[in-house]
Amino acid sequence: MGDFNARHNFWEPVLPRSRRNRSGMSPSGFLADSDSLSLLTLAGLPTRIDLVSENPSTLELCLGNCPPLLTTITTGPYVGSDHLPVLIAFPAVPPPPHTSRRPHWSFKKGRPGIFSNRIRFSCPTHNPPMK
Repeated sequence: MGDFNARHNFWEPVLPRSRRNRSGMSPSGFLADSDSLSLLTLAGLPTRIDLVSENPSTLELCLGNCPPLLTTITTGPYVGSDHLPVLIAFPAVPPPPHTSRRPHWSFKKGRPGIFSNRIRFSCPTHNPPMK
């Protein structure tokens, strides 16, 4: 998440084409080509209010790999800045199941001798200088 100062109709649908800026072209192109990240900010969510004209704009962008439908992004109340606070709620992830057994390493199931030999041959030996 960040203040990209990027203007593009990808996240500001009513933005005239003439108001797009170079800062907006880069993230929009990246998001269009990305298989792993998507825009989580709702299109048209006002995150900045111009203090003179009182026109809203979407400048704070949230990117992530969580499905957009699972996140909730809203803006908070005015707190003295021309930018509104952005509030993000992610879905709750359940904790791992409780177990009564402590986790431990088991070398019996593997082949520790092969592992040790590979480590020995892949690591250079260090011979300290003789005095």
